Amino acid sequence: MKTPTLPLFLTLALTAAIAVAQDNKPIHGIGPAGGIVQAHTGFKFTEGPAADAQGNVYFANIPNGRIHKVDTAGNLYLTQHSLKAIQVVSPDGRTLGLITFPEGPSNRTFGGPDMKTLYVTARTSLYTVKMETT
Repeated sequence: MKTPTLPLFLTLALTAAIAVAQDNKPIHGIGPAGGIVQAHTGFKFTEGPAADAQGNVYFANIPNGRIHKVDTAGNLYLTQHSLKAIQVVSPDGRTLGLITFPEGPSNRTFGGPDMKTLYVTARTSLYTVKMETT
């Protein structure tokens, strides 16, 4: 069986694109359109990310088995079991506030018809909180 080959012009185009991408220069019609930004830091080992239809981004911090959310404003929602709270952290690292619960939360996600309901799992319960934002 003959191994398929790419036409010469396509091979040259791909080679040029890879060379540009390795230099971190913009690829015409693709980007990047700006610099690389470290949105949040301090995790041990992250996986993902994934996004929903509203533009929120989710990623996992593997060592603690938690899924984190970054909303469309760039705020990070952290489960803080010992505080019995969800901590909301701004893109610049400031704590915007705590949403407290009767039990320490283990995970959370947004859902509902308008994606403005915060669902929080805890040791023995599932809690819901209506939010102003997703």
